[in-house]
Amino acid sequence: MRYSLILILVLIATGPVHAEGDPLLIVPAGVGDGLEVTAGIARELARILRVTKTPNVKLAYPLDRPTFSPSRRTRLARKYLRKAKQSYKVLELDSVRKSAHKALKLYKEEIKRGAKPDGYVETLHYLGAAETVDGNEGAGFKWMNDAYLFIERAPNSKISNPQVQAMYAKVSGADDHIGSLNVQVTPGALLWLNNTLHGAARGKIEIRAGLYLLRIGRPGYLTYEKWMRVRNGKTRDVVIRLQKGPTVEPTTMVQLRKEIESAPGPSTLLLATDHGAAEVLVVGAGASCGPSRCPVKMRWARAGSWIQSRNINSTDGPPVVARRLLKTDDDDGATEPRSAGLFPIDNALQCRDDVQCLSEQRCINGRCEAAVSVTRKWWFWTIIGVVAAGAGATTAILLTRPENPVLEVR
Repeated sequence: MRYSLILILVLIATGPVHAEGDPLLIVPAGVGDGLEVTAGIARELARILRVTKTPNVKLAYPLDRPTFSPSRRTRLARKYLRKAKQSYKVLELDSVRKSAHKALKLYKEEIKRGAKPDGYVETLHYLGAAETVDGNEGAGFKWMNDAYLFIERAPNSKISNPQVQAMYAKVSGADDHIGSLNVQVTPGALLWLNNTLHGAARGKIEIRAGLYLLRIGRPGYLTYEKWMRVRNGKTRDVVIRLQKGPTVEPTTMVQLRKEIESAPGPSTLLLATDHGAAEVLVVGAGASCGPSRCPVKMRWARAGSWIQSRNINSTDGPPVVARRLLKTDDDDGATEPRSAGLFPIDNALQCRDDVQCLSEQRCINGRCEAAVSVTRKWWFWTIIGVVAAGAGATTAILLTRPENPVLEVR
């Protein structure tokens, strides 16, 4: 009973619990040099919101790529993977290595063509398991880590044993396995690492060490792609000049910029659906945006409406701009749009129900207000005091009562 009461009090004290299944999607929507600027700001917003709102934050920009279709290379990669699996069953570890390396070479090319990484990751799991079972822990860690960078998924039960499980646990907990990239790209562009948008392709970037597929691109230029290994404790230089090419700006982004000026529409909904997001935060920029000065527009969509909106003119870097957009820093020079459906971030939002508010807010008397934890209520601490006093009195009585009755004979 006593432990149940403590558990209930802890659950109450933690306040409202928010689901983390639906991610918040952040989309940079600048044009030309403004795309790099908005990507840098988007990354800073993601960093802040992972701490203050939800750890499940994604960056996305739908750069057009050819549609993938299986080829002879695909079938050959699968064939080598099957051979690796069969060899692992009978512990022919050299044969596992040989077949797995052949499969990896093919899968890497297929991923560059747009294939899903599942076969690549499974091959790495078998290769890492073979090395681990054979006592080569360094090699086992290397291959398991490369798989982890693409998909944070444990090896399947067919190859998992205590040794392999221990290796995967070591890999998944290796938060200090860090290297860095020093990126210099002309003109400014976006950087993807293992098919995940990282942000602007600029400056020193600290990342987990291992093998990555780097993709650097922007509309109007040929996309640069290369597999690159980042080593623990080392910095690798990436200096690239993009060549003009036929890559066009996605239609989704053209339409999204129009929606920024009015209301969320098909493009906002499509991005949310494609990424399983409940909310979409768009970082746009004016036509005059450049590296030295940029008019930035932030729109935050949920349930078909812009629930937060903010415009600022800034000469500051992405970290300062991101804080200003979220109203966590000074906001000199900020302007607030007053169009229908757009609300300033620093005022309470008009609402009819909770779905029109942010995840950490509730609709109270027609306004979105921060949900107040029960620990801030006076009656909560009154109850705590009464319970504590009662528990103390009960404990004192039990401690002072004699264990056995004493009979006095006169």
